[in-house]
Amino acid sequence: MIDIHCHIIPGVDDGAKDLAMAEKMLAAAAADAIDTIICTPHSSGNPEQPRSEIIPQLQQSAASWNITLLEGMEYSYQHLSRTTALKTLGNSSFLLIDFHRAPPLEAVNGIFFALARRGFQIIVAHPERSFRDLSDIEKLHHAGAYFQLSADSFLGEWGRQPLNMAMRMFKHGLCHYIASDAHGGNKMFHLRECRQLLSGYGGPNCIDTLMDENPCRLLKNQPPLKVLPEKRPATGFRRLIKFFAPRSEIRP
Repeated sequence: MIDIHCHIIPGVDDGAKDLAMAEKMLAAAAADAIDTIICTPHSSGNPEQPRSEIIPQLQQSAASWNITLLEGMEYSYQHLSRTTALKTLGNSSFLLIDFHRAPPLEAVNGIFFALARRGFQIIVAHPERSFRDLSDIEKLHHAGAYFQLSADSFLGEWGRQPLNMAMRMFKHGLCHYIASDAHGGNKMFHLRECRQLLSGYGGPNCIDTLMDENPCRLLKNQPPLKVLPEKRPATGFRRLIKFFAPRSEIRP
C-alpha cells in the first residue's frame, strides 16, 4: 500500500521525535504492508531542519524494509497565503492542505482558484475531523478539492463525530484516499486494519480503489477515481458505529 500522509521525518514537527522513533515507524509500516510513504511534515513545524542529511539516511533505513520514501508537505490553510514555494506530494501536482476548522467558502474559492492557475490540485487532509456539515465538504469538492480520510477515524480512534462524518463521506463518494497520518508513539499506521474493516462494508473492489489505485494515480499525477461502497452486509463495521454513535446520531 501507499501511505500519502505520514509524519515520519524526525525532529521537524510533532511526528517522530528522533531517528529511533522513525525506525520503529518503518517497522510498523512494513508490518502493515506499506511499501511507499509520502513524508508530510507540517508547514507550521520546522521543515527546514537539515533535511538534506536526514532524508537520505531515513531513505536508506526504509530501503532495508523495502519501503520507498517520497517527499511532500502538509500545509495549514491559514499559512497558505504566506507561502510562495510549495512542495507537492511525491513530485505530483497535488498539495495536501489541512483545514483546522471550516473556513468561509468565498476565501477558499479564491485560494483554490489561484492555486489551480499555478497548476496545483488540492487534497484536503482528514476533513472528517474538521467539518461537521457534509454540505461544506460538498462545496469544497465542487471548488476542486479531493479528500484524504484517516484510517483511525474509521476505526473510532478520534471518537464519535469523526467516525460519523467519515462514514457519511464514504457513503457519498467523497472519500478519495485513506492514509495513516501516523506520528509515531501511539499513533501508528493501522491501514491494514482499516482495510479489513471497510472491505466488509464497501467491498474489496471499492477499497482497492481507495487504498491502492487512487494513491498510484496520484503518483502518476492523475486525479482519483470516485468510488461508492457496495451494498453488502457489514456487521463488524455497523457494530463499531453503533458503539460510538447511537442510531439517532447516524445520518445517511
